[in-house]
Amino acid sequence: MWRACSAVAWLVLSGCQPTFEATGALTVNGESFTPAKCRAMSEATGIEVVTPSGGTVQLTLPPQTVKAFETVRGDVTVTPGGDGPRPSSPCGTLELRGEGYHGGGRRAVSGKVSLRCEQAQGELTFSGCF
Repeated sequence: MWRACSAVAWLVLSGCQPTFEATGALTVNGESFTPAKCRAMSEATGIEVVTPSGGTVQLTLPPQTVKAFETVRGDVTVTPGGDGPRPSSPCGTLELRGEGYHGGGRRAVSGKVSLRCEQAQGELTFSGCF
């Protein structure tokens, strides 16, 4: 009985994974960067946004826990993807709000980022990042 219930629960909950949505505009290394996907990072406090062509940028905060329905914010460090990415010095702000959905050591987040870095500029508001 327990296996049947846990299988049903897994199917129901897996269908609840949030959908990523973003508004705003980012420029990375002088080019427009429009994220189509977002991953909440389990190994750091932050997110990784991904373009349709596979370009990535990691936006991270100093280590802290993001709990459901709580907000953390701080100075953001930017790491563009590609060969030999080097993180920036803190050069903007990132705000993350924990959403109710979680799994696999990650919590879905929403939030906003404002960048004024040498390699990345702009503002982005997002939700459903998992």
